[in-house]
Amino acid sequence: MTVKEITIIADHAELAIERLTQIYKDPVKQYTVSWSADLKSGWEVMVHAFAIPSQSLENVMASMLADRGLDTAGGVNLDRIGQIVGADRQGNTDEDYKIIISGQIAGNNSDGTARDLLAITKILMADEFLTVAIKELFPAKVAVDIGIPLPLVVPNNTGRVLSGLLEAKVAGVDIDVEIVVDDNYFAFDSDTAIGSNGFSTTLNDTGGNYTNIIS
Repeated sequence: MTVKEITIIADHAELAIERLTQIYKDPVKQYTVSWSADLKSGWEVMVHAFAIPSQSLENVMASMLADRGLDTAGGVNLDRIGQIVGADRQGNTDEDYKIIISGQIAGNNSDGTARDLLAITKILMADEFLTVAIKELFPAKVAVDIGIPLPLVVPNNTGRVLSGLLEAKVAGVDIDVEIVVDDNYFAFDSDTAIGSNGFSTTLNDTGGNYTNIIS
């Protein structure tokens, strides 16, 4: 079942007044109100007064949703989400903890397939520049190779990747995570790592050596 996105209504009182039939909007507008520069009729003032509590309740509910969503929660509220899905904070910052929780959620829904393990690895590494390869080894082992293109710094979060994969894998299957440094990557002239395969400046002093390769 698809869950529809919740739309916050910020103008309950105004909408309530608009829904009044014209006969109740026509009476003499003789009341000065704080919420409008125009005079209002008695019916409009009364409807507005009854709608204000609805707006207050809407605002509270919207705040609760925002405080308890994975993308927007923080602190204790984030801890509660982690407890629900089974992910301990272990001293991590909110940003790192959100990644761990996302990986835990993916692991909770994993069937232990290579596709699932690949998705979990990418979530936990949290780096769009990384490449991940899954290799199945006989008789019951899976090798996860994480490619790091230089000059990116080799990440220190492979431990949480291994931990997440160990929970998501099928029973009886061993997991091995390996960092593979890729120094043969493609780069443009803004890249200062001379020697990479890519476009360089006309002086060939920064960027890749693609022009040398094809010449």
